[in-house]
Amino acid sequence: MKAKNTIIMFSIVFGLFSWIIDSVMDTLIFHKDAFLGSLILRLPSDEIYMRLLFIGVLTGFGIVMSRMVAQRDRIQEDLQVAHGELEKRVVERTAELFDSNQLLRQEIIVRNRAEAELRESEKKLHQLSFRLMNAQETERRRISLELHDDLGQSLSVLKLQLKSYEKRLRDDQADLKRDFEETLRYIDQTIDNIRRLSHDLSPCILEDLGLSAALRKLVNDFGKHSCAKISVEMEEVDHLFPRNLQIIIYRIFQEALTNVEKHARAAHISIIFTVRNTHAVIRVEDDGRGFDMKQAEARCRAGASLGLATMNERARMLDGALEISSAPEKGTRISLAFPIQSETAQTNTDEKIETKDATTKKNP
Repeated sequence: MKAKNTIIMFSIVFGLFSWIIDSVMDTLIFHKDAFLGSLILRLPSDEIYMRLLFIGVLTGFGIVMSRMVAQRDRIQEDLQVAHGELEKRVVERTAELFDSNQLLRQEIIVRNRAEAELRESEKKLHQLSFRLMNAQETERRRISLELHDDLGQSLSVLKLQLKSYEKRLRDDQADLKRDFEETLRYIDQTIDNIRRLSHDLSPCILEDLGLSAALRKLVNDFGKHSCAKISVEMEEVDHLFPRNLQIIIYRIFQEALTNVEKHARAAHISIIFTVRNTHAVIRVEDDGRGFDMKQAEARCRAGASLGLATMNERARMLDGALEISSAPEKGTRISLAFPIQSETAQTNTDEKIETKDATTKKNP
């Protein structure tokens, strides 16, 4: 306000001063008789009008300039206030961001620790699962041998004894002879079932002839009970895997064929076991009924379907990647790719697991 009044007064004074200077110049240069006369009385009316107009213009200019200065001052004040508010908000926001960063950093540390613990827990669970399945295979082998050696041999001896008794029957004991023959047939069926159970529990051919021969026999036995057209592509892989991994591969193969036999009702089945560089690939594909993957995964999580869960666990034991793709009426494809592991590499892996277990026992 003070600057505004100053500009207006300066404009008026400047206009009057210009008028006075002009009159002084007229008196000195043009020898006017009197100063006051040249100032007002002797001036034409139009010149007086022009000088008043000039003073008015200067006054108006001063008013406009004063308003512009006042507006500039207000804008500067508003800018200073806004700048202060902005700096205050920046400081507050910076403090909030710092606190948020601290919390985020703590959450990241906690999450990383939890993820590390989860990975370690999964690793231990994987090792435990590996040992449990090995123990399961050992127990299966023991039961298989007991079935084959003890029960199987006992039934064979019983069969021989019954045949011996049958020979002693008289010709007039035809009914009793038929009963003996029926009992002998039942014993033969029981012996066959025991052999089948013994083979399913622990395939002796796997130890006697190797993995490739055991898988071919598995496929041949499957083909005897299936009406589907089966195509097989299989390489010799016995030298690529140690015995403790061969049984895992055999079980995965067995489970895949069992699923096809129970659920697929396929017309064509493709079975492939090939080696590609450093990995082996198993693929079992059919054109059967298929199934809904989401429902199957839900049943697997609920524990209602152990087949897929067991296959996944065995695939992890091989450090492999199991992929199952299926859809209703679109068939099913089971693919497993896993690295080739020599006997030496597997021995080193077992030693590492045993060392870790010993360390865990010392430092619980």
